[in-house]
Amino acid sequence: MERCRGRFITGRMAGSPAQPLLCALAELSGTIYGGKAGQAQRADGRDQVTEVVLFHSVYGLRPAVLSGADRLRGCGHTVHTPDLYEGAVFGDLAEARAYRDFVGLETLLGRARVAVGELPLALVYGGFSMGAAIAQALVVSRPGARAALLVSGALSAGELGGSWPHGVPAQIHYAADDPLIGEQEVASVRDVVAASGASCAAFGYAGAGHLFADDGLPGFDGDSAGQMWRRIEVFLADL
Repeated sequence: MERCRGRFITGRMAGSPAQPLLCALAELSGTIYGGKAGQAQRADGRDQVTEVVLFHSVYGLRPAVLSGADRLRGCGHTVHTPDLYEGAVFGDLAEARAYRDFVGLETLLGRARVAVGELPLALVYGGFSMGAAIAQALVVSRPGARAALLVSGALSAGELGGSWPHGVPAQIHYAADDPLIGEQEVASVRDVVAASGASCAAFGYAGAGHLFADDGLPGFDGDSAGQMWRRIEVFLADL
């Protein structure tokens, strides 16, 4: 994941200002958000539709994110894929980082806030690498989250900048040998979620690269990606 303090925020923030993600998210914390509070209910009292927002990585809104969203829509979910880069998409990491820095993190985070502003409060916040950090930040700063879905990225408890909401589960998917997300970060998220009274399942994929679910980037692993999406489908179905 792209990392602040030398770890997350965009593919890795080598050469970027060393600041925790949630410092850049200060404007989000404590903000009163808009959103629709109600959803249709099933006979058992659970929501008929799971509404998901997926935030892209430093590379932009690539086809792999869109195809993953379509896969979840095929399972009956409503899925939003905000384009924080407003059309720019990259295949080269250096170019992607340069564009991220040109736009600025505060602008990107502001766009994420606007993207969810008119959506229901009861969202599943998901993302890939940089997008996973944004998803976590919104879980702790926008009320009503149903769950967090973190792929190739997880902020530790000390980087969250807010309290994990009560009863909000999470699922984490990461490459087992990824230097940008390790067992320490995963364990920290698991502990925070457990302390809120919810479950946190984490899955490490051996032999996979950082963004292993993107078939157009280095590190893609088809078997791991397929297993990941199947687990995500079960996770959403059980909410």
